[in-house]
Amino acid sequence: MDLNHLEALLKIIANGAEILLLALVPNLLLGGVLVFFLTPKRMIGLKLAAVAIAAGGIGLVLNDMVISLVAHLQPLGTLGAQLVLWLLVLGLFLLSIIWFFGVFFLPSSIAFNKGKHNTTVIILMNLCLFWIPFVWPILLFLALKDEKA
Repeated sequence: MDLNHLEALLKIIANGAEILLLALVPNLLLGGVLVFFLTPKRMIGLKLAAVAIAAGGIGLVLNDMVISLVAHLQPLGTLGAQLVLWLLVLGLFLLSIIWFFGVFFLPSSIAFNKGKHNTTVIILMNLCLFWIPFVWPILLFLALKDEKA
C-alpha cells in the first residue's frame, strides 16, 4: 500500500475515533451526574465524570496528534514509515473498538454481574435503543440503583 494511502487511512480512523470520543462524552458525563446524585455510589459517579473529561480532551487533540506524527514519520523512509503507520492504524482502530464496546455495554455488564432482576430489560434496551441520546445514562442508573428488599 502506498504511503499516502496509509496516511489517509490513519487520518480517517483518527477522525472516527475523535467523533466516537466526543459523542460519548455527554452520556458519560450525564451518567456520572446521575450516579453521583441519585445513588449512594458517589465515587463511581466521580470516576465517570473524570473519564468523560479525559475522553473529551483526547478527542479534541487526537486528530492533531496524528497529523503531527505523520509529519514526523516522513524522514523515516518508506518501509519504516509504513510499518509505524500500520501499527498506528491497527492500534487506534482496536482501541476505538474496545473503548466503544467497553463503555457501551457497561450498564449491561454491571446489571448482569450484580444479578439484577431487570438485567434482560437493560441488555435489550442497551442493544436496541443505543442511538437515542441519554438512554445510556438512564440504563447505567438502573444498573447501579440498589434494589429494595
